[in-house]
Amino acid sequence: MHIEFTQLPDPDRERRHMRLLFAHQFRGRRVLMIVLAILMVLLGVVLIAAGATVFGTALLAFGALYPLLVLVSFRRSGDRFVRRFAKVNSVPKRVTITDTDVSFTSPFQHIAWAWSAIDTVIDLGEVVLGKCGDAPVLSIPMTGMSPAQAAELRAFLTGRRAVEPTGTSSAVRLAGPEQV
Repeated sequence: MHIEFTQLPDPDRERRHMRLLFAHQFRGRRVLMIVLAILMVLLGVVLIAAGATVFGTALLAFGALYPLLVLVSFRRSGDRFVRRFAKVNSVPKRVTITDTDVSFTSPFQHIAWAWSAIDTVIDLGEVVLGKCGDAPVLSIPMTGMSPAQAAELRAFLTGRRAVEPTGTSSAVRLAGPEQV
């Protein structure tokens, strides 16, 4: 199998994708941020009660401002990352799908994933998602393919022997190289 097509830029999809990535990253760090802020405030109160008022007051103030500082830094670095991400994704990508891998090539980057690294494939109709473990690592847009190419890809994916079906009927767990 050898399928090649050009994936045109889709700014709306890329913005949604970035929003989801940022929301997931912040969600994971939010608990740690809250715990650290509470510990700093409690330690500041204990130090003030013990007589170290200058250091205790500074720690109390920093503990109270810490969540705000994290949010501001997260937002500023996120804006910079979004600008870079938008530039990288503003050009068409050449998508090449073979029996061994999937590669995405543009003037700014080249990304390739071997099928043996992809555990689960979910066919969502317009897009085929490939997951490595729990993390989605690639999305192949079916809209850029001809109907014959889309049928060939779907036949290839179902021919990789479904090992374990997941929650939805369109998701299949791909066989590893030792099982093929």
